[in-house]
Amino acid sequence: MKNKIVIGAVITALIVIGSYYFISSGKESTDESGKSYTFADVSKGDIVVDIIADGQIEIPIRNYNFDLSGKIMNVNVSLNQRVKKGEELISIDSTDLIASLNDAKLNLNNAILTKEKNENEFSKNTTNYKYQLNKFINIYQMNKKNLENMKNLSSSYSQNEIDIAENNYNLSLEEYENYKIVNKPISTLTSDNIAINKADNTVKKLENDLKDNTLTALKSGKVIEINSDINESVNNSDVVMKIEEDGKTYVTTEVQEIDISSVSIGQKAYIEIEALSDKKFVAKVTEIDRDPIVDSNGIVNYKVTLLLDENDENIMDGMTSTVSFILLEKLGVIKIPNKAVKKVGSKQVVIVSTGEGTGEERVIVTGLTDGKYVEVIKGIEVGQKLIY
Repeated sequence: MKNKIVIGAVITALIVIGSYYFISSGKESTDESGKSYTFADVSKGDIVVDIIADGQIEIPIRNYNFDLSGKIMNVNVSLNQRVKKGEELISIDSTDLIASLNDAKLNLNNAILTKEKNENEFSKNTTNYKYQLNKFINIYQMNKKNLENMKNLSSSYSQNEIDIAENNYNLSLEEYENYKIVNKPISTLTSDNIAINKADNTVKKLENDLKDNTLTALKSGKVIEINSDINESVNNSDVVMKIEEDGKTYVTTEVQEIDISSVSIGQKAYIEIEALSDKKFVAKVTEIDRDPIVDSNGIVNYKVTLLLDENDENIMDGMTSTVSFILLEKLGVIKIPNKAVKKVGSKQVVIVSTGEGTGEERVIVTGLTDGKYVEVIKGIEVGQKLIY
């Protein structure tokens, strides 16, 4: 607390062994030259060296939209209502979706039955194919053996008989090769599996869509916007609701290029919100954007994002704030006004009030200063009063 006292005109100032005598009349006093004096209490407080910037609150806001189109069936929350994670928010009519899902399940069942039928037929055809193929093999091998025997006993057969036997052999070989290729059963397993997978994927998609016909809160928060009413048609691109999520409160600000080198990730800062002037919040720097922001006057700034250490339900997205980036800080120290300190030779001196209208010099040792107040390490105590 500062009290300005004017030293009285009737004052006589005497310096005796470093002491000052002030004779005053009432609360206001002046000396013979009309000079005024300030009285300041020695107290404890904080000394902070900082960089000041204007900021804006940013609270994560999640947009909610459906993955499919339809008509709104239920709206289960109201504007400004607080919701918990997993709470149902809004749903669309699922009548057509259920019908489509039933059709898809029927198609899947038919695809499975078709595969089973084709597998049975393939098994039956394969068995018959092998049986018939063995018959062609036996005829072919019999004709081959007969021709070989006739050639080995050529003297016992005419050339015409040998030619007929060779022709029979070639014909049976050709019939065997032709049957083996043309009549080989073709499996539909691959195409049947593709059809089943396609039908199954359709069912799963529709089942997921059916689950998605009701939107639930992904995080706890407050409903700040509802854009759709019951029976209103919506598309999958329409934002039907917005929720301001709990958990993190950010502040964004711009720091001039001359100061940005003094800002670093993890650096402490104080946040004062204009709408909540009775409270100071602590934050830490989480991001420094390296892309410059140049205003119309050519001044270069850099965007800095900070995260508040605590949340407050009274903080709202978009609120204006003041950001104090802490460079140096001393908390709960003895501090006095810089103007109260005088330089006497190599020493720092203050005048301490010693009673009614008197004061004496004290040599002090100072520490950190913010340009207005200075820390006093040694020389005076809390509760004393200074005159300057």
